[in-house]
Amino acid sequence: MIGSILDAASRRARFADACVLRDETTSVTDIVSGHEAARLATRRAHLRLEDGGRRGVACRDDGDVGALVATALESARFGPLGVLPLPLPASSSAVATSEPGAAGLDVAGLGTLAAGLRARIERGDREVRTWAERSLGRVDVANSRGVLAGYNSTVVGLGLVVTSRSGPGAPALRLHWSGAGVPSDQDLADLAAEVEDTLVPPLLDSALPPANGPVWLAPRALARLLIPLRQALLAHGVWSAHGPFSGRVGDQVVSEDITLSDDPLAAGRPGSRPVDDDGVVCSRRTLVARGVLMGALVDLEAAARFGVPSTGHGRRSGGARSWIGWSNVVLEPGQATASDLALAAKGGVLVRDLPVPVGNLMEGRMTWRTPWAYRLEGGQVTGRYARYVLQSPVYDLLNRVVAVGKDARWIGAQRLPDVVLDGMTE
Repeated sequence: MIGSILDAASRRARFADACVLRDETTSVTDIVSGHEAARLATRRAHLRLEDGGRRGVACRDDGDVGALVATALESARFGPLGVLPLPLPASSSAVATSEPGAAGLDVAGLGTLAAGLRARIERGDREVRTWAERSLGRVDVANSRGVLAGYNSTVVGLGLVVTSRSGPGAPALRLHWSGAGVPSDQDLADLAAEVEDTLVPPLLDSALPPANGPVWLAPRALARLLIPLRQALLAHGVWSAHGPFSGRVGDQVVSEDITLSDDPLAAGRPGSRPVDDDGVVCSRRTLVARGVLMGALVDLEAAARFGVPSTGHGRRSGGARSWIGWSNVVLEPGQATASDLALAAKGGVLVRDLPVPVGNLMEGRMTWRTPWAYRLEGGQVTGRYARYVLQSPVYDLLNRVVAVGKDARWIGAQRLPDVVLDGMTE
């Protein structure tokens, strides 16, 4: 299909590029009475072209090539001026984006995964729901300068919701695992152990945790804390005059203990890919090196606007226009052992998870409220606080790193260590 789209567009426009995304997702929910299964298949074609000095875009999911081209040409009547500098063909690096075992998972296999996870965490005082899903994808990209590339992808997801039946206490716990392959027995065991670590510590009768004490963030919590920083490291946050990091390339913007990269070539992760949806070859990009701002993630549209090269981070999804997206987030581990982390967090609190932040994302002024915070005494967890609030400008927090763990863990498409901050609470 990608060839017919490009041929039709090239007969009508000076340049064109196209991306076709296919996905087939099967999901199974494990419930007491059995399994509930669902399947969704989609195919979406995206087209971008230049006509009369203006750019137009379109997307359709019905396979009508003629209508797709006509819509893009109509869009170009009112589109932005200028030619988009499309990439030339280039060699891409090999990266594992799919696994045969995942591709072969059917409803029965997904049901076995969900039921197996449920059996590991089920107890008399818990209401447990688990689910598993498998996505088979295909991405094809092409342009009028000769680019023709594509890759297959598989993603397997496993999730759970646990609610206590023993009266008021912890709210529902939600955890998720994902990867390109089938989860191993160790993956299931680790997820089950995380449930126990989160739910077993008793609810404390004490008042709020200590204010302004150190905060030990587990990888899931750190993933949420990094959301404002990740947003600021997109093109507009660095290259726009109004971005939070405008004019600061080469400056230290966070602690020197932080080195943050985007790695589309990490094998077997949900965000891995050899080329982006603009047809640009992907490579690992370090955005922050020992606290120093090195650059931003850029797609072709932003590259044309700001006069910088694309970094291979163009995405297409539901809408016609492209957007900039991370692939796999990697924060480099440090040197701290578990004992070192416990010592650094002495007198503070361990936070296992945080919600999506509330506040001004662009400025990084955020608030996180979570019930998954724990008192530490002698390096051990001795109970759970009913409520914990972490509130501070995120860039301030990320400049107050006390320790970074030497072990990192994949949370979906993010590889993160534990981090201890000299934190601030409400």
